[in-house]
Amino acid sequence: MKTIFRPHVGKRFGESPLGTLLILGDSHYDFGVEQDAAAHTGEVVSNDEWVQARFFKNVAKLFGKNDFTQLRDFVAFGNAVQQFMTLPTQRPTTAEMDTAEDAIKEYIAETGATRMVVFSVRVWEHLFNKPKTWGRYLETLEANGRRATVWELESNGIRCHAIGFQHPSARGWSKDQWQPLLDEFLRKY
Repeated sequence: MKTIFRPHVGKRFGESPLGTLLILGDSHYDFGVEQDAAAHTGEVVSNDEWVQARFFKNVAKLFGKNDFTQLRDFVAFGNAVQQFMTLPTQRPTTAEMDTAEDAIKEYIAETGATRMVVFSVRVWEHLFNKPKTWGRYLETLEANGRRATVWELESNGIRCHAIGFQHPSARGWSKDQWQPLLDEFLRKY
């Protein structure tokens, strides 16, 4: 599979206590205008107005920042599903979800990320709750009534520790519920 959306790699990627962290969202949205799909992720993440969306604001808060503009230079960012969605409520098909594994492998190989946080339960469950799962299960972290599994993934000789969280735009999402899990993940891995 050819990855459609290239990841954003911050200018100072790997130069913070976060190390070489890859943050993954679920999918991109088609805004009804002609777009360069390969450059789209970088355009979104570099746009000060677009990163004010709830997804980016909540991700930034989880990492102790006021907004994503304070985080984007130090991380890599990509979206797992390699197909534009037309609406935030649209659910990717199984075939569209299947594009995520190859995209993530390419992102890890391209960025050299050794840590990854996937902000999409549906992508996480699709990838790691099936037979012949890629990677190796390490443990389940638990705090505040939330659970998250940690996996070790490998791509092109690069080992990356990964964890999956609820999408931060989801109804009921709370930084306080996920913060202890992120803190433990970053401390251990």
